[in-house]
Amino acid sequence: PDSLQMSAVSYFFKLSMVLRNIHTTLTEEYQLPSWASYIAFACATILLGGVLGLLMVCCIDCIWPPRREVVPTAGAGKEQRREDKKDSDVEEDDDDDLEGSQDEGTEADEGSQYEEDGSQVEEDDLSQAEEDEGEGASS
Repeated sequence: PDSLQMSAVSYFFKLSMVLRNIHTTLTEEYQLPSWASYIAFACATILLGGVLGLLMVCCIDCIWPPRREVVPTAGAGKEQRREDKKDSDVEEDDDDDLEGSQDEGTEADEGSQYEEDGSQVEEDDLSQAEEDEGEGASS
């Protein structure tokens, strides 16, 4: 009776009596249906389990912190390939590279449009100068 296990069993029995009294209070005094009381106990159990689980994970992380992988860098311009990468990951990286080149292509196109516009302006200036010379010669 004085052992730790028997003390734990007695506390669980006392807890069950408290919960039975709460159920009785909810159903008799507050006139709630028994299924509503069961739903309330189920929600309380889920919330309590989530909180206790979160506390347990935090305590374990404090005692045994997660390891951080140190990735050695071989070269500045070379890309490291991880062993756990799948082929589909490599394809996704290729897709990202294509998207970047497409963006660069649009910028180059915009730059070439400006050059074309600029050259048209210069051509317009030349034709205007030729017209001015023609008028000056005829006068």
